[in-house]
Amino acid sequence: DVLRPRGMGQVTRRATERRGVTSSKANERPAQAAPCRVPRSHTQTSLLSSGEGKLLIQHNHVLAGCVDKNCFGKHGLLHFFHELYGAERTSLLTASLSRLLTGFLQKHGFTCGMSDVLLVQDAEEERKKLLTSADVRCLDAAASLFGPSRAGPLAEQGMSYEEAFRSAEPDVREQLRDRFRSNQETGALLDMKSSSAMHPLSSDVVRACLPGGQEKAFRHNMMALMTVTGAKGSLVNFSQISCLLGQQELEGRRVPRMASGKTLPCFAPFDVGARSGGYVGDRFLSGLRPQEYYFHCMAGREGLVDTTVKTSRSGYIQRCLVKNLEPLRVAYDSTVRDDTDSSIVQFHYGEDGIDTTRTGCLRTLPFFYGNMPQLGKILGAATALSGPGLVGNPSKEQGEATGVVRSWSKALLAGKSKTMAKCLPADSVVSHDTLGVTSEGFQGALAEAMYGGGLRPPVGPEPLGKDYKRAGKKEARCLSKNKPWSFTPLDPMDFTRLMQLRFQQCQAAPGEAVGVLAAQSVGEPSTQMTLNTFHMAGRGEANVTLGIPRLREILMTASPTLATPVMTLPLRPSAPAAGAAALAARLRRVRLGEALRALEVEEDALARSSAVDGGRARVARVTLRFHPPHAYPPELGLGFEELAAAFRDVFVPRFQAAVKAEIRRASTGNALGPVAVSRLGGEEGATAAGGGGGGGGA
Repeated sequence: DVLRPRGMGQVTRRATERRGVTSSKANERPAQAAPCRVPRSHTQTSLLSSGEGKLLIQHNHVLAGCVDKNCFGKHGLLHFFHELYGAERTSLLTASLSRLLTGFLQKHGFTCGMSDVLLVQDAEEERKKLLTSADVRCLDAAASLFGPSRAGPLAEQGMSYEEAFRSAEPDVREQLRDRFRSNQETGALLDMKSSSAMHPLSSDVVRACLPGGQEKAFRHNMMALMTVTGAKGSLVNFSQISCLLGQQELEGRRVPRMASGKTLPCFAPFDVGARSGGYVGDRFLSGLRPQEYYFHCMAGREGLVDTTVKTSRSGYIQRCLVKNLEPLRVAYDSTVRDDTDSSIVQFHYGEDGIDTTRTGCLRTLPFFYGNMPQLGKILGAATALSGPGLVGNPSKEQGEATGVVRSWSKALLAGKSKTMAKCLPADSVVSHDTLGVTSEGFQGALAEAMYGGGLRPPVGPEPLGKDYKRAGKKEARCLSKNKPWSFTPLDPMDFTRLMQLRFQQCQAAPGEAVGVLAAQSVGEPSTQMTLNTFHMAGRGEANVTLGIPRLREILMTASPTLATPVMTLPLRPSAPAAGAAALAARLRRVRLGEALRALEVEEDALARSSAVDGGRARVARVTLRFHPPHAYPPELGLGFEELAAAFRDVFVPRFQAAVKAEIRRASTGNALGPVAVSRLGGEEGATAAGGGGGGGGA
């Protein structure tokens, strides 16, 4: 009774074991296997077993896999069922599933206990071993600002991590203190290097503990079952409970330092340890120490501020987008036009004219290839592909095309305008209203799938029960009126024509408000992600609110100079990692302050200068002392000659131009001009000046 939707008869279900289906049809190789959200490593018992990484359904029997969030989400079971059987039967399926799952939850409760977050002893020891290297990693990252580190080699030579840290830490702290006082960007550079060094450590700790180190394995562990299948929570929440909190980040940076160089009063000035920088190695299961608790509270407060403040900003961005893009609609010629003046914004909507709600289905070509018979029925291929003989018969296509070309050529030579007017329109090559005309991307993907070996022979559609057939009698009568559509199972041309028909039916309808859709596609995810940052306190990689100021800069300010310019350079797949790192270092901007060792300024107020015809002038002499060539990192590839040339040819002209502009601005201003008495005394001065004038007049 749980499975029976309202208004339908009893649904019979054969009681068979999940793996014990012995019928010949059930043992056939399934046509398609949908990937599950549950990783294969969670369910694989041996190297030879396939695990439950893919959901296999054959003749209404679940042979393998886990019915998780992927099955009901995008490109999941319900999505594909709707593509093959229509909306009416999909509603029957969802009604049956809702009653089934509700009845299951009423009889089998779901709860999490302390045993679900505990780790085995081996995982605990591995976790402690990995966390002992945190200080040395952070010290090496800080030492890389000045040169090679000593802590890493000492630890590799057999010295413990604690002893290696204590032996190398004082020198690095002194150098870091001097660097902070001389260069304002030292903090940002140190945060970047330290974060990049600590994130792999956090990943290693989580990988060592989850899922192999759990005291209760998956499927029996309710916390893992909830987070892995996508019901609620994520791996981030699970790892913060059982493993560690990781590096705490505020606005993309580590914990800020005070003027004294401390992050908290309990730490030493310019401490380079992991804890002082906001790295929390503790977890909620065993508790946090006061310093780490304070750092995590700082990150949580930032999440609250983001939720309250930046939500309004992202909402206002969406409102601006909607109000400015709402006139954009799809015209009857597939162009995107503005309703106010009919100006063309885009010559072809999305470059292919496809409705955005159907683009995902067109990318799943193997699924459609495996269900060609049912897809042909739902698309009405018997009527659509049985036109005037142009489609469905290659010989007729070729003959008809030859006749059309011959008639065109005769009409062109004879100058018959009426005959030429009957020809196909000139835009039929790019107009997707003509069957067979598709976008280049779709045609390329179709050819690659057909002839690249990515598709398997199709199988017949799975039979439906009598109740479902009875519920869809009206649809069945409509389909029975059409001519039967047959195909050769291995003929690529049949599938190509079928997908061309599908492409044509997915075209966006004229009048579609695509401007509002585009505005909501940008505004809604930004608002939703801003709200979700409340649950990701301190996780820099999960913090997406940094993109809100970037959106405001692009859409509202439209500044010609970007505040955060970013360029993505894709590398060749064969490029080694060392070469990529060398290229990144080569492209990095080296500032003058990083290359200077000392700066000396001498000023002579009464020196003779040739610039004023031998007269006296105020002369300033600036002496720049650079670091020796061996002090620069080798990956920069920076020599003294190149540095001197850049200073002489680039920096000096810019500096002189800036000085001249400042002198010109100061000389043209009214800084030394006459000042009215009323401006000196404010309102009282103005009153006094007015009163004095009145008395003089009297």
